[in-house]
Amino acid sequence: MSNQNEYIFSQALEKYITQVDPFVNKDKAKLLSIQNDKSSQLLSFCKDNVPLWSQNEIDDIKMDRELVSNNFNALVSSNEVHFSAVHSHYSRNAENLLLRKYQVFLSAGRSGKLTYFVYDEEMWVTYLSAILRMFHLAGVSNVLKERIAFVGTSDKNHTLYRVWQSFPKKYSFICGLQEGVDACLKELNEFQPTILYGFSSAINLFAEEQLDNRLSIKPKWVFPNTDYLSTEMRNTIFDVWKPQIHVSYGTTEMGIIGAEDKYGQFLLYSDHVKLEESQKVIRATNLTNRIQPFVNYHMPDGISTAKGGSRNSLDRLILKDGRVNQILKIPGIDRNQIKVHPIFFRSILDRIPNIESSKVSMTDGTLLLGVKGDISENNIISAVHAKLRLINCDMSKFDIVLIPLK
Repeated sequence: MSNQNEYIFSQALEKYITQVDPFVNKDKAKLLSIQNDKSSQLLSFCKDNVPLWSQNEIDDIKMDRELVSNNFNALVSSNEVHFSAVHSHYSRNAENLLLRKYQVFLSAGRSGKLTYFVYDEEMWVTYLSAILRMFHLAGVSNVLKERIAFVGTSDKNHTLYRVWQSFPKKYSFICGLQEGVDACLKELNEFQPTILYGFSSAINLFAEEQLDNRLSIKPKWVFPNTDYLSTEMRNTIFDVWKPQIHVSYGTTEMGIIGAEDKYGQFLLYSDHVKLEESQKVIRATNLTNRIQPFVNYHMPDGISTAKGGSRNSLDRLILKDGRVNQILKIPGIDRNQIKVHPIFFRSILDRIPNIESSKVSMTDGTLLLGVKGDISENNIISAVHAKLRLINCDMSKFDIVLIPLK
């Protein structure tokens, strides 16, 4: 790890050690006290430092991804990270920290609309400590002695890559499906992970590949995250590996919101995030991030909360649905079908200038590329063609059609 990453990781370890006690001791009163204190401090900070909050009553603002995308400058607390600086930094080299102080992410989320998100150091430390807490609650006694495969994307602008970047490299590696499934299978077979953490769709895809005898690994723990894990996917993963499966739920806006413990209880990280339900809409407040605060943010996924039970009184998170990444099956040269994860296409489309949002699907032998923005159709199709050839897709057996999105 670089000196910067080592420092951040050490801070996360220290924070995790001090924060995990309320969960281990099931101290709901302490967690509620932490939440109330942080919420009060955040609201006061926003009124003093964030233009949109300073000019309006917080309860009058309906915050969602559209608002964040269209009002970036009015929702950050420092001129250092106004949109022009973030966009310029991102265009040059997104791998480096902006001004060595912040983490910058570009996320499309469930809507497909590209939006910049910025974390200050405290938020990033909290994000990492939340992942360490997740491993601990699942019964992993010393995660630094396990072999962790971070699976889904190796895009340097995604939270998954930055998490992997912060972990010691001796016992971890990252597997990006934008390079194709075959490359990931080779790396996983060589690495032999004991823990899989990452996209639910990626983990399920690898379980299916093991059923087809193209993969041979034996993970003890599986931690699906990012996209929705259906009951069918969960059953497939368990049937193949018989691992302990612990789902966590996180968003770029909020960080890690909750995770399943070793008893299968989905615990809400109420010291990191405040969730409130009104008229069947969940509003979330990130209690940590000060550079780009999210207050009363409309959560698009189907989540709700519930009170704890007799074994553990801590509040629960109920995940009803969420973003689904549908694996595409495309004709191949050396075999009938090649499985392609949507991140493969997003890694192309999200990097083409002037594309605002994108969606990909496969219907009746036609690959449909939905895009919004002022772009050249030939440039997009040529870029997709070139990438598909690299993974041995048979371009003569299907068509590619560009569909404008509104």
